Amino acid sequence: RPLFLPHTFLFFTSHNSVWNRNVSKCMGNAPASLGIVINEQVIHTGGPLSGCVYLQVTKRCVANTLQVVVEGYERSHAHWTTKETVTRGSGKNRKTTTRTKQHHAHARRPLFYIDVPLASFSSGAVEPGRYEYPFSTVLPPGLPSVMCASQGGGDCRIHYSLTARLHRPGMFKWDVTSKVPFAVQAQALPPSKQPLYAQPETALVNLCCCLGRGSMTLGAVVDETFLGRGQTLGVGIAVKNESAARVHGLFVKISEVVRWTAGGHGHRLERVLAQADLAIETMEGLAEVSKEARKGGRQDAASRYRTYEELYATLTGGRQRVSLRVSPAARDTYVGSVLSVSHRIQLELVTSFCVTNPILQVPVRIQELLGTVSQIATAVAVPFDAAEKAAIRNLPSDWNNAIVTEPLVLPMGQAVVGGALSETNEQVEEQDSAAVGEQVQDTVIMELDAETSLGSVKEVGTLDALMKRMDTTMDDLILIKGLLGQDDSVNGDARAWRSLFSALGPKEFSQIVGKVQLEFDQPRVAEHLAGNLTTFTGAHILSTIRSVAPNQRATVVNVLVPLCVDQFDASQRGLILNELTMWERILTRAVIGGDQQ
Repeated sequence: RPLFLPHTFLFFTSHNSVWNRNVSKCMGNAPASLGIVINEQVIHTGGPLSGCVYLQVTKRCVANTLQVVVEGYERSHAHWTTKETVTRGSGKNRKTTTRTKQHHAHARRPLFYIDVPLASFSSGAVEPGRYEYPFSTVLPPGLPSVMCASQGGGDCRIHYSLTARLHRPGMFKWDVTSKVPFAVQAQALPPSKQPLYAQPETALVNLCCCLGRGSMTLGAVVDETFLGRGQTLGVGIAVKNESAARVHGLFVKISEVVRWTAGGHGHRLERVLAQADLAIETMEGLAEVSKEARKGGRQDAASRYRTYEELYATLTGGRQRVSLRVSPAARDTYVGSVLSVSHRIQLELVTSFCVTNPILQVPVRIQELLGTVSQIATAVAVPFDAAEKAAIRNLPSDWNNAIVTEPLVLPMGQAVVGGALSETNEQVEEQDSAAVGEQVQDTVIMELDAETSLGSVKEVGTLDALMKRMDTTMDDLILIKGLLGQDDSVNGDARAWRSLFSALGPKEFSQIVGKVQLEFDQPRVAEHLAGNLTTFTGAHILSTIRSVAPNQRATVVNVLVPLCVDQFDASQRGLILNELTMWERILTRAVIGGDQQ
């Protein structure tokens, strides 16, 4: 039987081959030890997880069960300081000291959790020997990729682990445990070839903050909004300088921002994933305008519309473009309960002194893409906790003659998906820059109602039940697609959900779409919901425009209008046009038609 060879996780800082000899507190005295092997180096969410738990018993060991826990969670840690001045005594004995208080808050939200017996011992004991307990399961869909970040004394992470525990009953008998992490990568996204034309940014040019010198307008289009690590992205640029200010340069970059909160305090970590400087000598629209020309131009709606048309023509013509390559170290875009990772393409015109630089930001989503070579964030190392560090060992070289049980399929359908957010606070006081050594820990458990766990929401087929599920799920799109695709013969709740989705009014429809956390999924959720409605009208579109993210409004219109052609009359068209900005009318005229001004 071949021995287990160590695997190296790119996500983690050590090897994943383990042989944990007595991680229990009675190390050296326990009659048993545990080891764990996980076969896969990286596991895709919704994909298989398999491995084996190794048990070595040196003398008869009292035990009831061998439990295995598979779990994932997102966690945040915030750090901040406060100062407190304390005066004691009076007169000559009066003494003033300054204390610095170090505050720490921790927040944790489970992603999924399952605790099942891998083996049971009916005799209440395990005889000496070597045992192997192979297992397999399939992870829940929609899980985020592992990640971590740290800044200013705080940190955050998304983490997954598997723990084996030999349960030994009795007050003076410690359980024997072993814990190993494993790497999870989110499901690959289908490539999005739909370009995003960002709302142009217009900056007024004022001399000494009060004398008007005209304006500058900056527009951009990104070829794709779904990006993979290592992918090259094309960005189109258009500029209209209607001022006396001179443009000195144009910078483009992809930035990543990680935010996390705990205890009402937060941290922010930003880094640049790619950047480029453009040669502006040959760019159109940058030349400054004379005073006479500015006087002749009118800053009214018609003039602004002509400016937008010029920008749109430049962007669609593909004449001014730049390429950026996404860093292989980029994290996945993610929006969770205690942490988030966002990505933006930022364009900035560099102008003269005392003139505000026009800045345009375009959101994008970074994740593995279908049909591409898988690349994981090589520079984002996830540290081990104490138990995982203790578990890093190699399988003994003389391992043989083990009793191998039948492989067990862990019932992941019984897992609790999502769960309650909990927080703890700690305070450490330092006196006169020297630690007093006193630490006060104040625990505040912010438990959501037990009904909020996705696996425990019993109500079905109502808007309130759907909102609760969206509060706890990791992926709103996967959740809604799953509910829409349920089969009566497999799931008895399918009819109740179908009844809800087929009769959504405009308010309920837009409420669901607007609640989707990841803005790039809002048009896709809207499309799925609209396809299941008995009657879909312009009123649904109008309400949805008001609820989605600003950058998704035009996309939503382009996706939804073709789905309600039979119900789309002139009055509804007029209401939608009044709701759209001038730029959005240009982007949607192919589906709405008519005069867009």
